Amino acid sequence: MFVVVLDPAHGGTDTGARGSTGAVEKDLTLEIARATRTQLLQLGLHAILTRDGDEDPSFDDRAALANAQRSAILVSFHVSSTGQIGTARAYSYLFSTNPESAEAPAETRPHPASLLTPWVAAQESYVDASHRLADLIQAELARQF
Repeated sequence: MFVVVLDPAHGGTDTGARGSTGAVEKDLTLEIARATRTQLLQLGLHAILTRDGDEDPSFDDRAALANAQRSAILVSFHVSSTGQIGTARAYSYLFSTNPESAEAPAETRPHPASLLTPWVAAQESYVDASHRLADLIQAELARQF
């Protein structure tokens, strides 16, 4: 079953951004993630949250929850105090491209144990799809707001 993992940023003692009215990012992202989960469930999709209260799971815990799903997409929610009031923006992560030098002399090549995929590159094959999804979300946010 396809799973949508919703990650409301921050939590616990990490409040994130603070608005001029006192609103804090950790509360807003949780509210948005819960509302999104409700909408996805109503559409018949399976959706889970990386946190459903005022806790602050580590990045590793959040990633482990997403990685434990057989077929999943991770959407992380952040709220910023920048930009025009009433607007929303979607982003996709762009991975760096730093290919291993296979043509390098053997003595300068990394040890085989270090050839594991770096964490920051683990999802590189999904960059284009992630970018397309961010563009679709951005279009829908622009339509709604």
